[in-house]
Amino acid sequence: MKEFLTRRNILIALVIIAGGVAYYLSQVPPPNTIILREDGWHPESLVVEPDTTVIFVNKTSHSFWPASNSHPQHERYPEFDAGRPMAPGESWSFTFTRPGKWVFHDHLRSSYVGSIAVGQEYADYDCLTDIADASVSEKRVCWGEKLYEELRENGAAAAFRLFANFYESDPDFTKVGCHVIAHQLGDNAYGEYLRQGKKLSVLEFPPESVYCGYGYYHGIFEHLIRDNPDFEMANAFCQDLVATYEDTVPRIRLNCYHAIGHGFVPEPSDVEQWGDVQKMTEPAIAACARLPVYDERSECFQGTFNVIGDWMWNNQFGLRFSESDPLSVCRLYEGEISEACYYEVAMRLLPYGDDDLSRIYNLYVAQIENDQIAGMVINSAAAGVIGTNITDDNFIPFLHTCRTLPARVQEDCLKGLTGGFVAHGEPENEYIKAIDFCSDEELTPDEKDICYWNITRTFKDSYSKEKVEQVCTGVEVEYQHYCSYES
Repeated sequence: MKEFLTRRNILIALVIIAGGVAYYLSQVPPPNTIILREDGWHPESLVVEPDTTVIFVNKTSHSFWPASNSHPQHERYPEFDAGRPMAPGESWSFTFTRPGKWVFHDHLRSSYVGSIAVGQEYADYDCLTDIADASVSEKRVCWGEKLYEELRENGAAAAFRLFANFYESDPDFTKVGCHVIAHQLGDNAYGEYLRQGKKLSVLEFPPESVYCGYGYYHGIFEHLIRDNPDFEMANAFCQDLVATYEDTVPRIRLNCYHAIGHGFVPEPSDVEQWGDVQKMTEPAIAACARLPVYDERSECFQGTFNVIGDWMWNNQFGLRFSESDPLSVCRLYEGEISEACYYEVAMRLLPYGDDDLSRIYNLYVAQIENDQIAGMVINSAAAGVIGTNITDDNFIPFLHTCRTLPARVQEDCLKGLTGGFVAHGEPENEYIKAIDFCSDEELTPDEKDICYWNITRTFKDSYSKEKVEQVCTGVEVEYQHYCSYES
C-alpha cells in the first residue's frame, strides 16, 4: 500500500510538472516577437538577419499601430507600417528585407520607441557616421535617435545641449523644424516616464526645455493628458507645474493649457470617426471651455487645432487640406474656437502661398471680413516665414512685404515676423537676430516701437528675469522700458 501511494504521488508530481511545462511553453512567445506592454516594447531592441519575419503583439489595454520612424510620416522604411490601429490582443507581422537599423514606434502613442537591426553589422550602428551624406528626412530620424539616447543616458538637460549642437552645426535642422524635434524629445521623455513606472520625478524640466516654442512640453503633456483624460486632474497638474517652475520657465502656465487641448484630442482608433473633424475635437473643446481665464482657454483651443492641423497636413485619419480653401475647416466653428483654429491652421499656409505673404493674403486672407482674424492669420503666417528662413542674415525683404499689405494687417505682419525669431531661433540665442532686426535702420520709429514691444514681451515669456535683464542691455535705450515687468 505504501509503495502504491509513493508511485501515485510520483505520477501526480509528473502530471503537475508536465502541466507546468506546457503552460510555460504556451506563454513563451515565438522567436523574433516584440510585445508592446504598458511600459513599452519588450524587447526594445532586436537583431535579426535579412528576410526574417518579426511579430508585433499588443498586450496593452489600448490599440496599437507599429510603424517605422519618423512619426508620423514613416518615411524611413515606409513598407514597415501596419497601416491601421489594432485592438488589444491583436498581432501584426512584417518581414524585414532591407539591411539597416530601423527605429520604430507606436503610431498611436509615439512615446513607445524600439529598434530592429537587420544584419548583425548594424547592431551597434551609429547614424551620425554617415549623416553628412544623408537626406533631410534621414537626418531627422538620426537626430531623434541620438537625442533619445542622450535623454535616457544623461537626462533632459544633456539632451538639450546636444539639441543645441545639432541646431548650430547643421542648417538642415531648421528645415525639419526645431519645434517638431523638441516635441519628439518630449514624446521620448514621456516614454521614459512610462518605462520607469509612471513616476512623475522622471519628468525633468530644465531651463533649456523652453527651446523652440516649448515643443518638449507639448510632447510630454499631450501624452500624459491623452492617457489620463480627466479635466480636474489635468488642471491640477498645470497648477502644480506653475507653482514649481514659473520662476525659471515663465510661460509654462499657458503651454500646459495648450497641451490640455492637445491631450483631449484622442488619436482616433475608431475608423468610423476618421474625417469628422468636429467629432474628433468635441472632447477637447468641452474641456477647454471649462477654463475660466481667457488666455488659458485660448491656448487650450489652439492646442486642439494644432493637432488637427498636423493631421490635415500629414493626411492622417481621413483629414486633409483643401488646396483651394485650406482655412475652410475653421468656418465650422464660431467665436474663440474659430479664432484658435485660424491661428493654428494659418501656420500651414506657407506652401500653398509659395512662402509669399502677399500671395497668402490675396489668396486666403482678403476674403476674411473680420479684421482681427485676418490679422491673426497673417501674424501666424509671418512667424512661419521667419521659421522657414531663420538661417538667413537679411530679413528686411519680409518687412518690405508687410508694408505692401493692406493697412488692416500690416502691424500684425510685423508682430508675426518679430515673434518668429524667438519661436524658431537658435537655442539660448534666439534674441540675437530679433534685436538685430528691430535695430535695423530700415525700420521707421513706429515700426521699431512695435518690434521692440513684441520681442521684449516674448523674452519675458521665454527667459528668466536674470536673462531678460542681460539680454535687454542690447535693446536701444529709448525702448528698454519695454523690458520692465510692469510695462
